[in-house]
Amino acid sequence: MWGLGTGHGYVLNAWRIVRHFILLIALALGACGMSTDRDGSAARSVFDDPNLPRWEFDPTPVLEIGGEDEREGYALERVGDAVLLEGKLAVADRGAGEVRVYSLGGELMFRSGRSGDGPGEYRTITALASSGDSIMIVWDFLLRRFTHLDATSGEVLAMITADLSSVKGMGLGIKFVGVMGGGRYAFREERDDWSLRNAPNAERRDSVRYLVLEPDGKWRGVEWKELGDEVYFRRDENSWGTSPVIFGRTAQAAAIHSGLVVGATDSLSLTLRGIDGSVLRTVSLPGTEAKVLPEWEKVARKRQFEEEDARVSRMFARIGGADAPAMLATMKRSLQARYREIPARRTLPAFAALEADALGRVWVAESVPPDARTRRWVLLDTLLAPVAVVEMPSDIDILHIRGDRVVSLAVDELGVQAVRVHRVVPRDRS
Repeated sequence: MWGLGTGHGYVLNAWRIVRHFILLIALALGACGMSTDRDGSAARSVFDDPNLPRWEFDPTPVLEIGGEDEREGYALERVGDAVLLEGKLAVADRGAGEVRVYSLGGELMFRSGRSGDGPGEYRTITALASSGDSIMIVWDFLLRRFTHLDATSGEVLAMITADLSSVKGMGLGIKFVGVMGGGRYAFREERDDWSLRNAPNAERRDSVRYLVLEPDGKWRGVEWKELGDEVYFRRDENSWGTSPVIFGRTAQAAAIHSGLVVGATDSLSLTLRGIDGSVLRTVSLPGTEAKVLPEWEKVARKRQFEEEDARVSRMFARIGGADAPAMLATMKRSLQARYREIPARRTLPAFAALEADALGRVWVAESVPPDARTRRWVLLDTLLAPVAVVEMPSDIDILHIRGDRVVSLAVDELGVQAVRVHRVVPRDRS
């Protein structure tokens, strides 16, 4: 028996589904609050710092693509990513295999690409980046290829195959992080479920490997390891796989001009590594420890199961076949058994996520309870010093940040997707 793994996904006997590679990425988010020091004095996290200016998130989008707009060129099948350029918004529609560019007034300017393997064609767009305002960079996970497009016309300028020969196993644990200074590409590699197929049922925390490719796509040995995600591995006679520990700690990374900012959510300690992998700077931001309430765990466990169950259902809907219903039922039974066993942390992660913006700054997301409606983000400058706090909806799925504009992905109850652009404005403190 052999299987296909998808990091933090579920694995079934893969001889029946080898014709499809489905990348499932689960992201466990936690929560953070106020605690007390041993001497009884109130502890304060960076999110509560009264000296940092507060910026406001405008809930009304200045631009929305997709959603209820079903016009040709505006309806979105499955968003891969989106990025803001000077005066325009680029959206990668993974389902259609193309990149669309819109003016900030919402006008469709041009489309580039189609499904396929040839020049300007894509199989699975999972990331969209830029080099300045003139070049869009499209990452195709299945083709292992970067395509550089002219941002004014969509013309293909270059195609660069990523040298991932050092990646272990079937290569399903690799993820593109972003573009660093000088046009270098940062990747993260974690153990995929295929490599764990003979492991015992247990909680585990493997390291993650970061590697940097040169602008020509070649790997010249720049790599290092960091603490990875906390997951629970389980196998039975039909399947095997990993799921995130409830409120588990995770590895986070954000690519900026000067390098890669990395950190594990055990603490608010962040490290900036240069393009050669060397440590350039390490900062430890003040944080607090918040205990998990029983009702938080119950809600988080149920929500995490429902999200993974929905992903599995979507996967089999795309695969199809006469044996798909029986396979899906088997997988769901195994998934239910796993979620009865997955452990949960008694305290919440120190932070939830990292995002880089177009100016080379880093945004750090606060961990919040699963029923929270908002969460705070601390904005760090290029030296990783805090400069502001922004409160946004807790469930916002950020795709890109440029200046005072935040690009996010919204999905309604029917699964219809929309890409939205919101403004973030400094609050008048007078």
